[in-house]
Amino acid sequence: GDFGDTVEDDLDDVPTDTTTYGEYVTVTDDSGLLSVEVPAAWTDVDGGEGLFGPDIIASTSVQEWIQTYNVSGLEFQATGLETNQSTDEILTAVSQGQAGDCTSLGRQPYTDPAYSGVSEVFEDCAGTETDFAWVAFEPPDQSYHGVIGVQITQQADVEALERALATFFVDV
Repeated sequence: GDFGDTVEDDLDDVPTDTTTYGEYVTVTDDSGLLSVEVPAAWTDVDGGEGLFGPDIIASTSVQEWIQTYNVSGLEFQATGLETNQSTDEILTAVSQGQAGDCTSLGRQPYTDPAYSGVSEVFEDCAGTETDFAWVAFEPPDQSYHGVIGVQITQQADVEALERALATFFVDV
């Protein structure tokens, strides 16, 4: 995808130990409203309610993903709550940790056939080579909004980001 290619061009220091995951599986949140394809290797999945509603975190270790920049993984959340925030403001809110720990490569508009919003890629998080990409999105009718964040510890995670952006689904 275009966004993944842009991320790949921006990130020059991501370790290339693993360049592909090969197998992907569909994961859902506990409510069944969200689904997304993630690498089969990301077997630790938390689909519990997030701060604003349906939420999925998938990684090799959800706890380590939340607390460190050492493991690959993804968070996907969406809400129909009226926040009166633009996707830009939502991205600022969800990326506060990365904004303090990493170097931002700047914001870019995000569009795909179903959604529009904004993206931001952060690099070299907390003194590591780990990078992080956030996308805040909404459909044309703005009936809900959501975010996808992927922690990038290796080249294959860029592929995982592209796959997530191509397969995420919000059932409203």
